[in-house]
Amino acid sequence: MKTIITSIITTMLTAALFGQSQLNFVEKVIQANFGGACTIASADFDGDSDLDIVATSFNDGYISWLENDGQQNFTEHKIVTNFNEATVVDVAKIDDDEDFDLIATAQADNKISWFENDGSGNFLEHIITNSFQSAGFVYARDQHRGIDLDINGDGHTDFIATGTEPGDKISWFENDGNQNFTEHLLKENWYWVRRASAFDIDKDGDMDIFAGGKAGDLIWFENDGSNNFTENVIISDWGWLNAVLAEDIDKDGFIDLVATTVVVNEVAWFKNDGNQNFTKYVIKDNYDGAFGLLVEDIDIDNDLDIIATAWIGGFGSIFENDGNQNFSEYVFCDTGNELLHLFTTDIDKDGDLDILGACYDESLPELRLWEIHLIQAP
Repeated sequence: MKTIITSIITTMLTAALFGQSQLNFVEKVIQANFGGACTIASADFDGDSDLDIVATSFNDGYISWLENDGQQNFTEHKIVTNFNEATVVDVAKIDDDEDFDLIATAQADNKISWFENDGSGNFLEHIITNSFQSAGFVYARDQHRGIDLDINGDGHTDFIATGTEPGDKISWFENDGNQNFTEHLLKENWYWVRRASAFDIDKDGDMDIFAGGKAGDLIWFENDGSNNFTENVIISDWGWLNAVLAEDIDKDGFIDLVATTVVVNEVAWFKNDGNQNFTKYVIKDNYDGAFGLLVEDIDIDNDLDIIATAWIGGFGSIFENDGNQNFSEYVFCDTGNELLHLFTTDIDKDGDLDILGACYDESLPELRLWEIHLIQAP
């Protein structure tokens, strides 16, 4: 059943100065009353060259994609309605064709499924497993670099999954090329693992994996080239880690890490000295419930900026990098109650990245869009 969704302009945020540019933000509510909005992502699902949106409803147990008419007016299509505690959805080309498919978790069902797109936005569910206890997070695509995850280098899209309590583990799933997936356990009895990522951090040609848990351990799982992984603890007792991303923040040719921790309430980056020795630099402390995390050159000045959410405080912030890793905070949202997840894409195709957000708050569950308009200063 289709529902026409009117994009409501809620506020025009004051322009923020970023170096020699200005960022104007236009905030819109894409969908109100989206019960327990948990994650949000974007791709062109129906082949019309307009970027659509997909999101999960944790409380009501459904996944929807929202069709963009090209003017940022959206029509909702429910993909699945009995996906209990729909938690995380990621967008990737799972079957190696040209259409973007989905992979998602249903926490209460202990289920991970991928949804095959026929190219017109019709999705067929394929259950990968219904015994992944408390299935929480899945990661199948490096959105910043625009590449699907291939852990073993065989040309097929693999994915990482984590289980929250009482699942408490992290695994990667190997795709044989026919979308038959084999689970490979990386670590178990690791309390409440959250959002993981992957990149070849030691430049040996093999994909490594990074993740953190509630006990505060940030771990680099080093791949030996034969898909055997060695645990390297980068930091321990650092609150409840939520998200970890691998990026070259200081542009020295070595891949650094960026992470958020909910209990310590910090956003930080970890400088790699080239030998995988890491030094922590705090970008923001007292960031009330530091949770969501993205790394993008949001102001198009060739430096990587940090975008984060303060889940408890209801904030969304851009931390602008001046090129010397001095970060200035700009709050683009101060009403995002339980703003859990962010996603960047050029939704209006004007050359600037826009920000999508999922606000979980039971009293005001919403999917939001912040259209960014970059203005070059004279």
